Amino acid sequence: MTERKLKRMLKLERKQIEKEIFQQKKNRFSFYRKRLVVLMVTILMLSSVAFAYHQLTISEWFSAESLNYDQILVRNPTYRLDMEAKDQDIVVTIEGFVTDELNSYLYYSIEDETGRRLRVSRDGIEIENADTLFKELKSDLYESMMPKEYVDENFKSFYHAGSSTLASENINVYREVIRFDPVDVKSGTAEVMITQLVDENGDIIEGKWSYELPFDRYAVEKIEIGKEQTILLPYKDEEITLKYLSLEKGITATRLSYTETKDKDNLNIDYNNFLINDEPMREIFFGSDNQHEVIQIDFFPVEVKKIRKITCELELLYVDEPVLEIYPLEDFPVEIEYKGETLLIEESFTDRYQYTITDDGYKNRDFRRLDFEFKFGKYLFPMQPLDTESYLVFEDGNETNIVTFFDGMMYPEAETRTKKYVLETHFSNEELKNMEHYEYNGESANQIRIRREYKKIRVNQEIVIYSKWFW
Repeated sequence: MTERKLKRMLKLERKQIEKEIFQQKKNRFSFYRKRLVVLMVTILMLSSVAFAYHQLTISEWFSAESLNYDQILVRNPTYRLDMEAKDQDIVVTIEGFVTDELNSYLYYSIEDETGRRLRVSRDGIEIENADTLFKELKSDLYESMMPKEYVDENFKSFYHAGSSTLASENINVYREVIRFDPVDVKSGTAEVMITQLVDENGDIIEGKWSYELPFDRYAVEKIEIGKEQTILLPYKDEEITLKYLSLEKGITATRLSYTETKDKDNLNIDYNNFLINDEPMREIFFGSDNQHEVIQIDFFPVEVKKIRKITCELELLYVDEPVLEIYPLEDFPVEIEYKGETLLIEESFTDRYQYTITDDGYKNRDFRRLDFEFKFGKYLFPMQPLDTESYLVFEDGNETNIVTFFDGMMYPEAETRTKKYVLETHFSNEELKNMEHYEYNGESANQIRIRREYKKIRVNQEIVIYSKWFW
């Protein structure tokens, strides 16, 4: 997953909340001493981990965002089940199964007599009648040219949609919600089997906890938008055309669907501050999805009787700009000048060649990072990035090292700059020598090429997606 995609999925009430966080941190620490302490949380499953932006640690984000998921079940009490199954003195309770035409959410909690913290493992849940509930998914797999026999035999492994931990750290009951695709039938029973649990040490507990969960699929309210607009971007007069198709209001989510057309693939846009009737829409983490040409964004359910206005902000433009600057390399270390600043290139070799590139002028750059290629003999060999050293550069000239990706998220007003790049060949020296068709003689790289600049350009343009007056 790319940094941009992850960042886009994590944007929630960013303008107001992150400014508060920034001010708090700025008052407490100097920029040079500051080290943002982030609790590293393993992102489990595939597609529905929920974050909230108004806390400083990821564990608090999890806990706060859980309230939004809880409210979905609380506001729809007819979907509450509280069905228990026990095996090996472990009770797994299905608290509810909420489904509409957008998503399906399965709420559960686990408790045993010792108070162990347990959760369902990645492969520990099966829907026994999945081929009945997810007919369209099965049809899609057939149409993807997969052998029918293979699909029929392995279909249970295709419908998993991920899970999200919603438990607070100070309780022993481990509560979660698992998000699935919407079921294809209006009503019925989901035959669910839980076969594996995992504890806080990662140990698997095998068992059998089975349920028959009745449901009625909730219909969504759909507003056709059909609005198209072309926007001039602050980069070489490039344009992007946005066509907003529809807004769907369900009990699990509010979903916006649109298309994005641009002339060049090296341009990507970040959208922020989605509002309905001037009230913020909170994007569900990992809720965005691309289906063919249609982009879909899921927000937590919106409770308004009449939608009179939907707006958002086109915030950032990401550009990967092709560059081809070629420099000969002789004795290492070697310095080259690039756009008025110096790049220092150092070489090391264990079983593979490694090159460290230090950009002493990174604070003055208008790009976030660079892409490089190295030439050995007559041929360009692929290099893989091993490490980078990046900094947040503020308008007042102060800077701070980025320890984790989340550091950058906390300071959207700062610019990311990469100071050091560590690259390595895919092949060892001996492997390269054995490639006779390359005619490689085992010597160091004799040429470096700068291939691309990655830039972030601020746009901050409001977009009116939908507007309707009720008299």
